[in-house]
Amino acid sequence: MGKEKTMTSQENEKRQYRPEDYCREDEISLIDLLLVIWKWKWLIIAGVVICVVAAAVISSRMQRIYEVSMAIEPGIAGVGQSGNFLTIDSPNNISGKIEGGVYNKKLQEYFHLNLQKHKLEFKSNPIKGASLIKITSRWEEGDVSIGMKISGQLLEFLGDDYSKVIKQMMDNYEQQIKINMDRIENFQNELQLHQAMYMNIQQRKKRIVEEIRNVNKNMNKIVNKIDSFENPDDSFSVVLHAMTIQQNLVYSQLNNQLYDLESREKDIEAMSAGLKKSISDVMSKMNELQFKKGLISNIKVVQQPEVSPNPVAPKKKQIILLAGMASLLIFIFLAFFIEYIRNARCPAGMK
Repeated sequence: MGKEKTMTSQENEKRQYRPEDYCREDEISLIDLLLVIWKWKWLIIAGVVICVVAAAVISSRMQRIYEVSMAIEPGIAGVGQSGNFLTIDSPNNISGKIEGGVYNKKLQEYFHLNLQKHKLEFKSNPIKGASLIKITSRWEEGDVSIGMKISGQLLEFLGDDYSKVIKQMMDNYEQQIKINMDRIENFQNELQLHQAMYMNIQQRKKRIVEEIRNVNKNMNKIVNKIDSFENPDDSFSVVLHAMTIQQNLVYSQLNNQLYDLESREKDIEAMSAGLKKSISDVMSKMNELQFKKGLISNIKVVQQPEVSPNPVAPKKKQIILLAGMASLLIFIFLAFFIEYIRNARCPAGMK
């Protein structure tokens, strides 16, 4: 038993101190990683410096890019039921047409552009919370002037594109306004006719009232004359009685005529009041049409094309920083790879 225990302990010691076990460890401590990095520090530093310098040189020789930006607002087509303005087209649709290159062919033909040299690419972004659209394009330093001209012409093409819609809407409102103006003119002519009839009735009423007064005077004279006769059966008295009856008939006829004229007068007043109300209603509707017509507008340029004060590309600092970070990772990986290759030969070297 003692011999077996002694042999077992000796075997364990041999297994514990075998050199191969140091080369086959699966778990690597943080200090080992730092030691590898420190061992190959000059390789890592030299590689990072070379990559950073190369990135700086390349980025400094790259063509500088400037951004031309502008902002537009869709035209107004009217007012909705809730009081909000209705646009002739949605900002998203306008942006889609610009980015989709709808106007690129027109611009190419207008400026005789070489697409291999001047690539037309516009970015259009509707601004949230506002009915504004920001349009941007990027141009090389030598093409900034042509980029400004192209951007300005794009605004004109946009306006021309929607001018047909604007004209159609304006013509529609003009037609409605003309119809209402004709209605007002007809109402006014009819009102003038009623006013003339009313004045005629007023004059006829005056004449009839005067005639009634005269009839009353004559009747009073005849009655007084009859009363002065002592013999009522006198022939002259009979004539006077006949005249009284005749005057009563005339008086009755005149009163009937006066009543008819007053009835017609009231009818004309009612019709005139109706015509005035109709004219007022049509005028209100026409004013509303005029207001809506005045609201119609084409695309509004909120910001004319402007060039960015500084280049937007290349971003030298960002390029150098990315080059430094990427090269650092690459050379650290390379240091571990070299160390791994060297350690993989450890058992054969120790034999």
